[in-house]
Amino acid sequence: MPPNSEVTNRRSRRLQEQDAASAPASTKKLKKIRLAELSQHEVCIDGLVYDIREFGKVHPGGDQVLLFGGNDVTAQYKMIHHGHSSNPQHYLSKMALVGEVTDFSCEYKFDTPFEQEIKREVFKIVKRGREFGTPGYLLRAAFYVGLMAFAQLTWVASGSSPLRAVLLGCAGALIGLNVQHDANHGAASKRPWVNEVLGYGADMIGGSKYNWIQQHWTHHAYQAFFFLPLLSFYWLSSVFNTQVLDLNQRGSAQIMDWSNDYTKRRIPVSLLLRALYIGMNIVNPFFHHSPATALYHIWIMSTVESLFLSGLFSLSHNFEGADRYPVDHFEKTGEQVCWMKAQVSPSASEAAYQGGGSMMTYKTHLFPRMSSAYYPYIAPTVRRICEKHGVRYAWYPWIHQNFIATVTYMHNSGTGGHWELDPLSGK
Repeated sequence: MPPNSEVTNRRSRRLQEQDAASAPASTKKLKKIRLAELSQHEVCIDGLVYDIREFGKVHPGGDQVLLFGGNDVTAQYKMIHHGHSSNPQHYLSKMALVGEVTDFSCEYKFDTPFEQEIKREVFKIVKRGREFGTPGYLLRAAFYVGLMAFAQLTWVASGSSPLRAVLLGCAGALIGLNVQHDANHGAASKRPWVNEVLGYGADMIGGSKYNWIQQHWTHHAYQAFFFLPLLSFYWLSSVFNTQVLDLNQRGSAQIMDWSNDYTKRRIPVSLLLRALYIGMNIVNPFFHHSPATALYHIWIMSTVESLFLSGLFSLSHNFEGADRYPVDHFEKTGEQVCWMKAQVSPSASEAAYQGGGSMMTYKTHLFPRMSSAYYPYIAPTVRRICEKHGVRYAWYPWIHQNFIATVTYMHNSGTGGHWELDPLSGK
């Protein structure tokens, strides 16, 4: 036997196995199913079916990928994996290819000249693999977490007060706009466990980590489907939202199916955290004050958090002058639309650099797994490329300008000014 022949044979077998795993669909015997027949362990990407049971154990972003089982995740996958177009098999070969979807269709096209140029120029500024939370972002996040812990401790231990209500409301909004936002995008850290822990910040401000991911990731992938927070009632509609009981976010149900085992296993911890939140922030004040005073303090806290958090969020999704429904062209002609252009067109604007950067909307939609700390640095480049390609966008240097435009849009929506029909005419 020649020297090292066994090593050579093992290497050869590994290469053959890798080639087989990455072989194109036409060379493998694959089952043919409809999209509705995907099992909870399967996902569809570009019409091909992949089994992700084992992949969840080695996925660089953690096992959270299993949350998407049973769905067509073409848009979500390409939204996160910006290197897919240059080396698709680097990603796809890690999953078991098991079938084809016979009724697959996608309204978006990817890897367009616009998308290629945006990626190329942005990743000159932020190197690939370095797009996660900066030391400055992590320091800021640590401060917000510390502020939240202090506000929560004094609220529980010393009793509520108007001042403590304002402090707790502001701290909760900062957690929502910064810490849990980047973490649940997988952008706070390259380490999945850091994102996992910080992502529960959504639960600590009265929301739900998994409901948020279900809603937000669907909103990002399909920008036309937008879920507007209810401003001053945001806190109330979040804390007493019954969707935490089954972790099935109804707003995205028309697109995604969340009824898989991964989701069901997260229900107990979500319910425990919700009960803890209600106990600390709603029940506890009644042990320190009369019912009227306790309700007054809770009202202050909830209103401050709602207006701070959802107010800035609404400004960042101001639709004044925007293409509200970019996939309309696909529905009328059957011609796919550029996914990245569709992200920019209905994104309202950039509010001034508020809340640590998460309000720079079309940056977080174009690069959702990039830390918000980088958005101010890539913003001029994105605007320049949009202008070059004739892609419409809205840009407000100052937050008061954005506020005026948002109020204008809301007024026109309420009076039917944006409607094709004239519902107030009585005709």
